[in-house]
Amino acid sequence: MPSPDLLTYRYNGHMVYVTPAKSYEQGVEFAQSVFPELASLEPDRISICVNASVQRKRTLIYIGPMAWTSVIQGLARYEVLEVVVKNPDIVIDSADATDVDALPHYEDVKEKCEPSDFHLAPSRGPSPGHKYIPLPELQRLAAKNAIARSRSQSPAARRPSSSGSMADWARGLFGKKAE
Repeated sequence: MPSPDLLTYRYNGHMVYVTPAKSYEQGVEFAQSVFPELASLEPDRISICVNASVQRKRTLIYIGPMAWTSVIQGLARYEVLEVVVKNPDIVIDSADATDVDALPHYEDVKEKCEPSDFHLAPSRGPSPGHKYIPLPELQRLAAKNAIARSRSQSPAARRPSSSGSMADWARGLFGKKAE
């Protein structure tokens, strides 16, 4: 099967036609030349993959440098090759062992804080017209409402709800009477 005269490289949702490279290394160079954002990256961070179906699931199969020629010869004209950037390996090397001792000890932070400082507040502000109620206060209000309802209901109204105990619990939590 002859090699295709054109292939498609895809990176970050953009696609570019390229002529097939003679080697894997040249294929990476082509990717760096057609996608300017890759130009400053180390070539070993860039991989080229074939998009394939394995066990009925779409997956990327990385092309190894030694398999480049064989894989390219088996591709169809305009076939899409995925360009993937690998995250860099970050290594912190310290020649001085005392540097490690200078790192902060996070266990000390708990001792310096009040227990209430660790209560998780909402990650965003409340909606207009709504008040944030901390969980302990919400639980106290729910218990108070449940006691008040049990005192005010007639014996006939105390029958178990057909909707189940979860619905009763939710009604009790928000202070609404069961209907």
